[in-house]
Amino acid sequence: MGACALYLGRREVGRLIWERCGERLQLRAACPIEPGWIYRVVLLTDKGEHRLGVMLPEGERFTLNREIPAGEVPHSALIDRTQPGEGHLPGLPLAFSAFSPTGEAPGFSEAGVCAADWMDTRYFLFRLELGKTCILAHYLCLTTVLTHEGREYGIFCKKEDTYFPLSDNLR
Repeated sequence: MGACALYLGRREVGRLIWERCGERLQLRAACPIEPGWIYRVVLLTDKGEHRLGVMLPEGERFTLNREIPAGEVPHSALIDRTQPGEGHLPGLPLAFSAFSPTGEAPGFSEAGVCAADWMDTRYFLFRLELGKTCILAHYLCLTTVLTHEGREYGIFCKKEDTYFPLSDNLR
């Protein structure tokens, strides 16, 4: 039997436990219910990433029961949280609703920068508007432009203390 934390961004919100049953690992994830959201569990193992599916309400908790081959060793589990009907932003493992305001670096809060965490990467998102001054100009060389609901946004990433373009993270 084994266990690991279940993370929403950088915050531990629950547990994933597993038990070997023959050639399979039986997995069970659980965390408190957050009304109005869809939680999907992503398991990271020594052999890669498994999207395990949608958690279902069970009493006061979201739960998920799945199996994977017993030859894999789970390392961590993440929640991919979305609103009903919402998908991921183009080229990202995250939905728009995953982003929230951040004041992490100088000028970020004044520029309306929002951040979201996925695995060991922090993603920064900010609105781009033609003809308006961009106080994040020194990040533009790292910025990938994406369109969401008819609006333009810039996005760049950070691991540890290094900022880099989104495309570098997708390799």
